[in-house]
Amino acid sequence: MNRKKCFVIKDLIKFYGKDGLEGETKKWVDDHLLTCSDCKSWMDTYKEDNEDFENISLTDKEKALIKRVKLVFKLGIGVIIFLAAWVSIWLFV
Repeated sequence: MNRKKCFVIKDLIKFYGKDGLEGETKKWVDDHLLTCSDCKSWMDTYKEDNEDFENISLTDKEKALIKRVKLVFKLGIGVIIFLAAWVSIWLFV
């Protein structure tokens, strides 16, 4: 069991409701919940303690923030890949 993954899952659970998680993130959480009984039971307890769990939805401002964070993350990964390729070219030429 990967403890780091479980910590991330527990942070994401509060957004798991109606419109909180999308695409790959939701699939990743779903896949983890199928394989990790600790997180599954933690989520069930969280649902019981939070009656409005299924009705949680993000505001437009929160959705815009998430889109910006995803963009910055993708740009950062792109820069890292570019720099790694550039350095490897200079090292092997």
